[in-house]
Amino acid sequence: MAAHCENVFFLIVFLGELDKLENTYIFSRVYLEYADLAWMGWYKDFINGCFAEHIKSSVGFIASCQGIMALSMLFKGRIFTLGAIGAIIFLVFIIPFGLGSGFPATAIMAVAMYFLIKKNKIFA
Repeated sequence: MAAHCENVFFLIVFLGELDKLENTYIFSRVYLEYADLAWMGWYKDFINGCFAEHIKSSVGFIASCQGIMALSMLFKGRIFTLGAIGAIIFLVFIIPFGLGSGFPATAIMAVAMYFLIKKNKIFA
């Protein structure tokens, strides 16, 4: 039963990424508001610079990667572990967005992914 609930949860996450991808084309300029929430100046500069010029492709790439990470959670072994490592890297890199990234939840999720990798015993 628990494994079935996990699969449903990750399917919902994956579908959420598809929705994000669609909304990017409608509300792309909204992502620039995250610059005001960033803790580091170079994050603000990146959002207002390169990211602002390529919002749709950047968010599309990020959403696609998040979708792949979500799908990897449905598997076991190396595929799961690689997806979890990708999730840790992503979560750590968005922590400087502060409340815009859902901090402190992002830090807690990164730690949780580490423990899931350790439980999986691949690359641990």
